[in-house]
Amino acid sequence: MINVCVPTNFGKSYTVPIPKGNVTQQADNFRGISISPTISKLFEHAVLVRFSRYFATSEYQFGF
Repeated sequence: MINVCVPTNFGKSYTVPIPKGNVTQQADNFRGISISPTISKLFEHAVLVRFSRYFATSEYQFGF
């Protein structure tokens, strides 16, 4: 078993509100997108390239 320590800040992101197209300024007329730090994305890619054989996914796992 390999113990991996990932810095806590790699999981943080900045959420930006994007209007859905309506011009009214109500909270339910916005959707949020999360912007992650570039270094955490590079780290994620490196981990996936190196350790992908140890990860399992399901055909039922998806998101959008």
